[in-house]
Amino acid sequence: MLRKHRPLFSIGHFLLVLLLLCCPSPLSAGDPHSAYSSFDTDKILWFIHASDTHLGTSGSNDSTNLQWLVGPARSVINPSFIVVTGDLTDSTNGNILGYPNGPYQEEWDQYKNILSAHGVDASFYFDIPGNHDAYNDQYFSYYLANSVQGRATGKTQASWSRVGPWGKHHFIGINSADNTGDAFSIFWPFGDRAGLDSSELSSISAEMAANPDANLTLVFGHHPLVPTGDSDETYLLYGKDEFVGLMNSHGASLYGYGHTHDSSEKFFTQNMSDGVFYFNVTDLGKGSPNQYMITAIDCNGISSVTQTVGTWPVVLITAPTDRRLGGMVNPYAYAVSTATPNPVRALVFDPTAVTQVQFRVSGGSWQSMESVPGNPRLWQGEWDASALAEGEYTLEVQATTGSGVRTDTVATYAHYQAPVNGACGSSSGGVFAEPPYSNLCSIGIPSARGAWTWSCIGHYGGTTADCSALYGYLLTVSLAGSGSGSVHSTSDVSGVPSDISCTGGSCSAGYPNESIVNLSASPDSTSIFTGWSGACTSTPCTVAMDAAKSVTAAFSAAPMARNATTGLDYATLAAAITAASSGNEIRTLGSRLDEAVLLDKSIVLRGGWNATYTGKSGLPTLLHGDVTIQIGDSSAETIDVEGTLSIQNGSLLVEGVVLR
Repeated sequence: MLRKHRPLFSIGHFLLVLLLLCCPSPLSAGDPHSAYSSFDTDKILWFIHASDTHLGTSGSNDSTNLQWLVGPARSVINPSFIVVTGDLTDSTNGNILGYPNGPYQEEWDQYKNILSAHGVDASFYFDIPGNHDAYNDQYFSYYLANSVQGRATGKTQASWSRVGPWGKHHFIGINSADNTGDAFSIFWPFGDRAGLDSSELSSISAEMAANPDANLTLVFGHHPLVPTGDSDETYLLYGKDEFVGLMNSHGASLYGYGHTHDSSEKFFTQNMSDGVFYFNVTDLGKGSPNQYMITAIDCNGISSVTQTVGTWPVVLITAPTDRRLGGMVNPYAYAVSTATPNPVRALVFDPTAVTQVQFRVSGGSWQSMESVPGNPRLWQGEWDASALAEGEYTLEVQATTGSGVRTDTVATYAHYQAPVNGACGSSSGGVFAEPPYSNLCSIGIPSARGAWTWSCIGHYGGTTADCSALYGYLLTVSLAGSGSGSVHSTSDVSGVPSDISCTGGSCSAGYPNESIVNLSASPDSTSIFTGWSGACTSTPCTVAMDAAKSVTAAFSAAPMARNATTGLDYATLAAAITAASSGNEIRTLGSRLDEAVLLDKSIVLRGGWNATYTGKSGLPTLLHGDVTIQIGDSSAETIDVEGTLSIQNGSLLVEGVVLR
């Protein structure tokens, strides 16, 4: 169970800070730069972000608005999920002064009953605590016993994902509320010492690290990260730098929050490589106006609109991305091409019939849009920008419904872009024990279709490449011993990226699960294969690939000389001659011997043998050194001498001997 305790500077806290300072560059998870333009209409999801429901507030529409959100609004908008970022209850129980002296079970019962009556569960509704949920409750016992997520998980932070044709998006809800259990105070920081302690930061880090395959990572909390300019507003007083470091290192795209009872769309860049969208949503149940936010992710591009409760229609442009989203030039927005047609997409929500949706560019003529088959809330049109000069343009989408007319507007940048075809990355065709999440595309944006298949979508009308990988395991082969040789593999399946052909050290290749791999060892001309170890211990070596396996092939260096009469082996020819008796036959390898030879007895010297001395290798023995016949009648064959041949006394009968 995640429980907050008074923030102390601990060793764990210090190590986490040190890790973030030492590792500022992105580690894994989301890629905010991955948004792309496409006519694909199945790579979109949207959700509702609300905050500050304040159940129990005197003289407000708190319960009415929450019922509307999870009832009629949910039915019309059909979001992938709803996230509510804190101050779920007011902690005042309606007292006339509005003084939060709770918690009150009556407020929590009202909150819980509304959600239960509308069939809300923890797979759809993600509620996290705010400061009003923490007054006088250090261990968040009321939140844990009554909130949707608290009851389901026993935690005060949440992590969830959505997987579809777009791939995977990851979402995190953090607990930024005060962890002291202090009562509300009229003095700063008003009993609201907001922040994140080391255990919460560790949990956030672990969840981000556990989702490296996410296209985007979006984070939600109750409090703003930094001062808002209003001295009455609290913000993260501890853990902020570490939290920002985590968002930066894991490529988070957005931080959404409440608390301020105000709405804004900004961009946060402090101590970040690029930054995150910094969206503040006003209260749903206290004050005025009561609003909520709809955020969409379309082909990895983020868009958002804030709407007042009970008003229709809602219009949200999802493509192209808004170049000015966040109040500055959006670093994650893509440009539209003047070389190819461009999609214009918008979500339109209304409980009445939608009679017309149209778009126009920079005050030009209106052009019609059509409802997407199978997704009646999504509308699409085609924009031909070929006549436009390079520059920024305003794009409007207007919807007419039985409730009225509403327009959404974005800025976009047009310039010439030749089509760029998608291309698979190095993971395509590979074999992995887990689905790959890196090196998916060398060109283009990866779009998942299944666990082991994906597409690399081209840019600006370029073609899409279909890619895939295989589920399997790695087989590693190592060569050991004083000799040398090679190991080669064959398998019983086709489509394996590459078989093993190893001539030294360690080599590896991936093979599909449950495939059979046969390994063969070939020593070189001066070595002997001595056996297998590891996943196989005998010849033939057959490996069943039901897990990662390792095999070692051992090679020993062949003896340079063998006394064929006695059967003894020697490391040098000189040692063999010294140990031999007169009349013995000495055989040598068909390789180079760097030594001088002194024959002081009658010896039969035969060169050019293979490593096992069972036959000739086809190569002579190359004797690099002088040969001296001191005494005795000897013979030699299949030997090349690179040196001087001297006969002091005796004789030498030669056959196939070359003097160089």
